[in-house]
Amino acid sequence: MEQSTSYRSHTCGELRMEHAGQRVKLAGFLDNVREVSASLAFAVLRDFYGVTQLVVEDEALLTQLKELNKESTLCVTGTVRKNPKLPTGDIEVVPETIEVLGRCRHNELPFPIARSREADESARLKYRYLDLRNEAVKHNIVLRCQVVAALRAAMIEKGFLEITTPNLTASSPEGARDYLVPSRKHPGKFYALPQAPQQFKQLWKHAVNREHIKLFQPFFRRIRLGRIGMFRHYIGDILKQFKVFNFKPRFLFIRLVYRLLETTQILENIPVKGCPV
Repeated sequence: MEQSTSYRSHTCGELRMEHAGQRVKLAGFLDNVREVSASLAFAVLRDFYGVTQLVVEDEALLTQLKELNKESTLCVTGTVRKNPKLPTGDIEVVPETIEVLGRCRHNELPFPIARSREADESARLKYRYLDLRNEAVKHNIVLRCQVVAALRAAMIEKGFLEITTPNLTASSPEGARDYLVPSRKHPGKFYALPQAPQQFKQLWKHAVNREHIKLFQPFFRRIRLGRIGMFRHYIGDILKQFKVFNFKPRFLFIRLVYRLLETTQILENIPVKGCPV
C-alpha cells in the first residue's frame, strides 16, 4: 500500500541501502535524542512502521531539537546515507530541515513508551493514547486485525454471509447482571448490552432454515458481548467484555458441521506470524 503523503515520502521502517543518496521526507514521533557534541547528535524518529536514526550535524537544527520533548511530532526532510557501523540498520538520515507538527508539552512522560506494559494499570488506562504507541500493544492490535480478516475471508469463501446484530437490546434474564444503558428519550427506561443475544440469531436462523423461504445464505457473525462478572464480591463490579464468533449453516447434520470446520481449517491456516493458535 502506498504510504506517501504530503508529510512523508517514505515510512520510518521502509528505508534500505538502495535508498542511499536519495532525498526523503519522514514524519513521526521523536523517540530519543543523544547529544554527542555541540554540533553532533543522534535522534530516533518512530512511526507505526518502524524507526529511523537521524544524524544531526547542523548546530541550528541541534538547537531546535534540544528544545523539543520526547513524543513531539516531527516532519524531517533530509538525505539517506549509508552507515555500515550502525547496529540497528545500514542507513541513517541527515536532516536538512525539521518541522514541528506537534509539540509535546510535558518534560517527562508518565511512563516510557517502550516499557508501558510494566506501568501501573491505572496509569496505562489514563494515558491510553501513549500505551497504544508501545510496540507490543501495537502488534496485538495488528494481529487481531489479521486474524479477523482471515476468519472473514475463510467463511465468505465457503459461501457464508456475514451479518451484524444490535449492540443495544432489551434486558433478558441471564446468569450474570446486565450492563445497563439509560435512555435519554425515555426517562427511567434502560437498554442493556447483550449477554448472549440469541433472539437475533433465532430470527436469522428461521429465515435461513425454512425451506419454503430461503431468503438468506448460511451466516456467521462476530459480536461483542458484555456482562458484569459474578466475582464482584472479590474484585468489585467489573464489566466483562468478550467477543463471540458463531455461524449457522443450512441443512447440515452435525458431522457435516465438524467436516466444515475441518476442511475450512480457519484457525490452522491463519497467515499470521506469531499467532498463538
